[in-house]
Amino acid sequence: MRNLFFAILCLSTLPAGLFAQSTDIPLNRDYHHLIDRFEIKYGGQFPGLFSTMKPIKRQHVTHMVDELLKDTTRWNQRDLFLLRYLAEDNWEYSQNSSWNHKEEFWDFVAFRQKKDLQRTGDRWFKYHLNPVLMANIGTEPSAGANLRFMSTTGFELRSSLFDKVAFYGYFGQNFSLFPDYVQDRITEFGAIPMEGYWDSLGNRGQVYATPRFQMSAPLAKFVDVQVGFDRLFIGNGHRSMVLSDFANNYFYVRANAKLGHFNYTMIQSVMRADVNGLRGESIAGSRYPRKYQAFHRLGIDIGKKLNIGVFETVVYGRERDNGRNPIELGYMVPAIFFRATEQQVGSADNALLGLDFSWHALPGISTYGQVMLDEFVLDELTSGEGWWANKWGIQAGIKIIDLLGVSHLDVQLEGNISRPFNYTHQNNFNSYTHFLQPLAHPFGANFREALAVVRYRPLDRLELVGRGIFTQFGSEADGVNWGHDITEPYTTRVQDYGNTIAQGVKTNVLYTDITASYMVKHNVFFDFRAVFRDFSSEQSFNSNVTLFTQLGLRVNMPHRDHDF
Repeated sequence: MRNLFFAILCLSTLPAGLFAQSTDIPLNRDYHHLIDRFEIKYGGQFPGLFSTMKPIKRQHVTHMVDELLKDTTRWNQRDLFLLRYLAEDNWEYSQNSSWNHKEEFWDFVAFRQKKDLQRTGDRWFKYHLNPVLMANIGTEPSAGANLRFMSTTGFELRSSLFDKVAFYGYFGQNFSLFPDYVQDRITEFGAIPMEGYWDSLGNRGQVYATPRFQMSAPLAKFVDVQVGFDRLFIGNGHRSMVLSDFANNYFYVRANAKLGHFNYTMIQSVMRADVNGLRGESIAGSRYPRKYQAFHRLGIDIGKKLNIGVFETVVYGRERDNGRNPIELGYMVPAIFFRATEQQVGSADNALLGLDFSWHALPGISTYGQVMLDEFVLDELTSGEGWWANKWGIQAGIKIIDLLGVSHLDVQLEGNISRPFNYTHQNNFNSYTHFLQPLAHPFGANFREALAVVRYRPLDRLELVGRGIFTQFGSEADGVNWGHDITEPYTTRVQDYGNTIAQGVKTNVLYTDITASYMVKHNVFFDFRAVFRDFSSEQSFNSNVTLFTQLGLRVNMPHRDHDF
């Protein structure tokens, strides 16, 4: 704690005019859709935004909003409402005096500013304190109309010191009794999707806490560093084949350098391997061995409409009797090739590489994609013999704003595909997982998927969202490893050749939901959701159907999505 205070004190002495810093916007699909919508309608990459890397800084979003509001004639009433919502939500970073209200240090008037329960706008210290609440209750007729619920109570705090050191903290206490298909996954893997430590309440559900924090500070005019315990997301899709928000929070250090059209990001993360083989059990109170991830990406804006990024990442760890797992210093050097370092340190860690892109092809249309290579041998790939180590994943998608000229009818179409044994390695210390959950796609590997997300906003405060996701994968059976479960070592594979996508026990999952959200007050939502899920497998004669309806209240937090 003393060292942390000393670091903050040192950073606060940096020149304020050159190194303004802001907190990040927490991961939220609905929120990020608004950012995407205005960036696509703007017609290209907005300067400085770099929306492929999430979370996104509040000051960058506010800069975009301030610029777009300079000409209100180009926006309809509903767009203006949403732009003003974004401005109010990030008012402390706005140059528009109508949003940027300064207050005295001891002014604790509740909700005097629309967004915040308590806040101060002092010159040297600013903070915003808000409650976090979710109360959802529903029924699952397909499981005998059993009661289901999800509840969260907590708070979030964001603050800044001299506008240079920015801090975000979140804490939520959760009680949940999930639908059966989510509970089945918890039982299988011993981990709640997107969560970590938990205790069982027997047949009454689970209880778990969710802590998150981020602290950002500048190193130079074009370089900033962030230390956090949170999740990151890389990509422009509903899914990510590189790094998604499906696994638990983790500790990380992220450095970002921006110079003109170039944006370089380096991330060093501390992950957790399998918990001493306790898969399928409640893992609270168990031992959590460490493993690590090193990642870097170089993004380039080519003109206004095209962004291309190349990335490389490695997951590594060593199983030790004493539980200690040292960091490989060679992976901490920026702008290197991890494959070369991997060979120099005499190891066979799990290194992946690839590229991503987003292209604003036409007015109101944006395309995007990712290509991820785990292992790749050109001769084996072109032979067409299905070599097991040709491991790769591909994503391709398109976003259409105001489809067919209908205002606020937005559509996203996406396809994802992953070869068998993708992301896997010789043991759980090197697999592309954290807390037994995939770091990329929820279905791991050995699958193909098509999805559609349709959003329509008939009223300023009402949003309707429909999702349809069809996934086909090949699962394991009787301990036979066909390459779907990425927590299993690839050394137990069935065959070296003849491997095809969705091999094994062919399984189909159709997931659909419809959600209606009405914002009654700033960041206070009433929700209704209906879910239909059909799970069918060659091993069973009948499909497993889930019907689930839910009503809820949310305050200052996103939906909890279990769309797998």
